[in-house]
Amino acid sequence: MPADGGDSRQSREHHQPVKRAALLLVLVPSIAHAEERTTAVTLAGMFGVMERPVRFEPGDPEYWTQPEAIAGPRLTLSWEHAPLELPPTRGYRFAGAIVPELVAGAFIDDHRAQGFVGAGLRAELKMSQREMGLLKVSARGAAYVAARGMVVGEERKGFFELAIGDYFVIGRTGRIGFEGGLLLAPREDQMDYDHDRSVGGVMQIYVGWQH
Repeated sequence: MPADGGDSRQSREHHQPVKRAALLLVLVPSIAHAEERTTAVTLAGMFGVMERPVRFEPGDPEYWTQPEAIAGPRLTLSWEHAPLELPPTRGYRFAGAIVPELVAGAFIDDHRAQGFVGAGLRAELKMSQREMGLLKVSARGAAYVAARGMVVGEERKGFFELAIGDYFVIGRTGRIGFEGGLLLAPREDQMDYDHDRSVGGVMQIYVGWQH
């Protein structure tokens, strides 16, 4: 009986990240449709590193960490207000926005590929300018910080991502952007093969459009 109770507790703890992610996947579109927003789609190429423990023997408590290269694709769906219009005369225009997101993709290293799904929020500072600077440049875009939760791999490991980035609007609906993020895997939820905490960094370059 005690063993069964322990297994049950471990099972509940193992599925907590999945339940949280499922709740986010349901709530994010609901929040988005509560206001007048349209869907933006971005496709990204990711590259970065993740630390991985290395042991002399399996189960050995003594280990050291080494960086391991990772890469992969990422698809992001977000629900956004329209980009800011250019000012009617020379000058700047600014606005803030909270943007819900759904993400999916894969982390690929030398040993395996692990798919992931997740959800999060972006806090954006939108900007537009007309004929400013020495070259009288007109442009629109946004800078942002983002926080996301992800479920990774067949073992459904919980990841947390904190990122900063920016993008520029191309034409009426297109965009191109860049982002850098910190990946954290608390407790036993990590991307490596043992039960140690992992930290990593990921950069992504993306293109997209807003419907």
